[in-house]
Amino acid sequence: MKALRTFGPEASRIVDEPRPQAGPGEVLISIRAVGICHTDLEILGGYHPEYASGIAHYPIVVGHEWSGEVVEVGAEVTSVNIGDSVVGETGIGCMCCDLCKSGRYHLCPFGTETGVINRDGGLREYHVAPALSLHKHALPHEQACLIEPASVGIYAAIKAGIGPGDTAEVIGDGAIGLLCVQAAKAAGAAEVTLVGHHDDRLQLGQRLGADRTVNSRSADAVHTLTELNGSCRPAVVIEAAGSAEALDIALHLVARSGVVAVVGYSAAEPYRHSLASIIGGEIELLGVRGSPNCWPRTIRLIETGAMVVEPLVGPRFALDDFAEALSAAQSGQTGAARVIIEPSS
Repeated sequence: MKALRTFGPEASRIVDEPRPQAGPGEVLISIRAVGICHTDLEILGGYHPEYASGIAHYPIVVGHEWSGEVVEVGAEVTSVNIGDSVVGETGIGCMCCDLCKSGRYHLCPFGTETGVINRDGGLREYHVAPALSLHKHALPHEQACLIEPASVGIYAAIKAGIGPGDTAEVIGDGAIGLLCVQAAKAAGAAEVTLVGHHDDRLQLGQRLGADRTVNSRSADAVHTLTELNGSCRPAVVIEAAGSAEALDIALHLVARSGVVAVVGYSAAEPYRHSLASIIGGEIELLGVRGSPNCWPRTIRLIETGAMVVEPLVGPRFALDDFAEALSAAQSGQTGAARVIIEPSS
């Protein structure tokens, strides 16, 4: 089978590898669609923080946003059948340690992350995954591979405690930010403001549920939002841009005793915000990693139309055209849409 294997920074190539087999408790999937996100670009380029720290190692097959069809099930697997359309969670724990037993398997110190940390991902024709990590769906594969980033938005909304009637702001108008807007609305937020740099993405954000948008390049975002909010600052701010500037904005905007949920992350710039506003306002600063325990809910929301991912489906490429696909993803010309690779095409 063909696989796009990365041997180090800027050292990826298509190789021919044996088709894997499903062992006990495992499932073999024919991969139909893989979304390329910023994490993949970091790994391919050699600047992902987990590789710099030595936690993760090359070689690896990237691709954690994937969808495919079951072609083989191993012994003891009863949750899926041959022919089912499935997606798979990224964080896979040992299921034996205290974190896994408490439901926080995505933080397992002995675990792996599909296509990210020490487990091959979906940029290959066939992929093996533990059955316990899989979820069935009834979506086109090019949309289903966006279930993973959508689930991150849902997890951010859940962890931040967004509920009916809340006000929320999302900083970042990429795919994750747009999905966080929808997640906040699905959680019952009465008003959601989207802050970003791109007018076209902000317009899309309004179509996807944002009540207000602010372009932080054309205005002083903090000043503009402070005026818009008046004395009613948002109870929750989700930082989905991955920059020190975005975190500063979030901490300036959030209400006292409010929550800032940090989804984005940049290893390229230091974070130097003073602790004074965090302590003085008793602001709760939350890290959001992955999306445990919320995939069935995410799939249900997308299948029923409560969340919409179709506008985020970008250009589609065959695996042999990976260099062209990577160039498109790196260029930013696809906007907030995901570049999709179809390994089985």
